[in-house]
Parts: sequence; structure tokens; C-alpha cells
Amino acid sequence: MTLGFFDYAWSTSFQITKKDQKGVKVLVRKSIPYPMLRKDENLHVIYLPEPRRISNEQVLYQGMSLNTGNREYLNLLWSLFKASVLHLSVHAATSDFEIYRDWARDKDLRLAAYVASVLEDAGVR
Repeated sequence: MTLGFFDYAWSTSFQITKKDQKGVKVLVRKSIPYPMLRKDENLHVIYLPEPRRISNEQVLYQGMSLNTGNREYLNLLWSLFKASVLHLSVHAATSDFEIYRDWARDKDLRLAAYVASVLEDAGVR
């Protein structure tokens, strides 16, 4: 049996976070270009972009146009998806972005979120 994008994302995220459906939600969406992690009350929500077909042999994923007729590009697509699932699942399991709330209050929120993400990336290592 082969797992699809959604099934792989769910099972992997549950294994990493050790959380059930009440602690983490995984959503695959056509409408987003890049992966995101959000927190909705006590629930982490992992948003993953769905590859979008732009022609018979091309898909767009995370800003890259990939030729689905080329095995290397298919491997790249799968690797990007898996890396996104793993990365965001580890953040859902270990990161606490709430500790940056007071610090970020009077700053550009997009830049502050980026800085917090970089700091959490370094902390997870």
C-alpha cells in the first residue's frame, strides 16, 4: 500500500508530535503557496500546499515548476513535501512561539515571526 500526500502527512505528524487529532491538525490546501504552522487555541494546525498542475507535465510546488515526466523532479517534489511535514511537525512538538509575543508587540509582525522561527529552528537542532 502506498500512502498519498495527506495520509503520509497525518501519520508522520502524529508519530513525531505524539499528539492526536485534538492536539494537531494537518490540512493540505490548494490555496497556499508555502507550508505554514499556526496555533488555534490549543490545537496546532499544519498547512501544507497541494501540488498544482499547470500543464500536462508540469506541477507548481512551493514556487517551483517541476516536470512530472522527470523522475528526479518527482523525487524532489516528494522530498520537499516530506521535509515540510517533518519540519513543521517538530515545531508543533517542541516550539513555543508564545514566548515571543511580548517582544513582538511593537515590531513588524511578519519580520518578528520570521525571527522567532529562525530562533526556534536553532533551538530544535
